[in-house]
Amino acid sequence: MKRPQLFFSVSLLLFLVCSYLLFSGSPLLNFPLGKNDTLPLGSFSTWAIMISLPFALYWGSSRFRTPQGKAYKVLSVILKILIVLGILWLPLSYFLAGNMNFNFSEVDSFRGGQLAMKIFWVLSTGIPLSSILVLLVSGLLFIFKKKK
Repeated sequence: MKRPQLFFSVSLLLFLVCSYLLFSGSPLLNFPLGKNDTLPLGSFSTWAIMISLPFALYWGSSRFRTPQGKAYKVLSVILKILIVLGILWLPLSYFLAGNMNFNFSEVDSFRGGQLAMKIFWVLSTGIPLSSILVLLVSGLLFIFKKKK
């Protein structure tokens, strides 16, 4: 198996397993990883989703790795930015929430407050939705290019 196929397969499998755990509400998500029960497995599972979805798209299509044309070059750059944001999702989320459970409250300070929560949700929904949008635009470009 070639390297791109291996990276694609592993990241797609990771995305599917972690998505299943997340959407099924598995009790494993609450499994503590830290000494004081402060590191839930769900945080790392979500982080894996944030990284593996754009990573699978990048390695799943050679059009993103070696883009031909201006549109695919833009989509490739967007996907690389999404991969970096996915990698940074856990530390950014911890900074915003002030805890690894990503709990927010009505505090007056930024960290753990309502503004931080809004930024957290934009980041948490923006990465997967933007990845899906890149996939859809790429598919449309492929379809319209084939019709010509």
